[in-house]
Amino acid sequence: MTILRFLNGAVINLNLPISYIALAEIVPLKVRGKSNIIPVAFELLGHFYCLFSAMLILNSMNEGNWHLLVASTIIPTIIVLFGNLM
Repeated sequence: MTILRFLNGAVINLNLPISYIALAEIVPLKVRGKSNIIPVAFELLGHFYCLFSAMLILNSMNEGNWHLLVASTIIPTIIVLFGNLM
């Protein structure tokens, strides 16, 4: 589980700065500021994913299936990993 959490952090957190740099280089100057909102919006969706998955899986902050909650973070990691490979 520790290795999976490390890989999740590595894949997601290393991808965020790269997405801003790539957008700044390939997007025309007129829409560059607006296009940099896209990664922020997806990061917000990730926060909502974590919030709703915690609400569904955990009974309270002290009770619930924490292993399933941590394992559910693999889904976004796999999506980002395959997105980077394509």
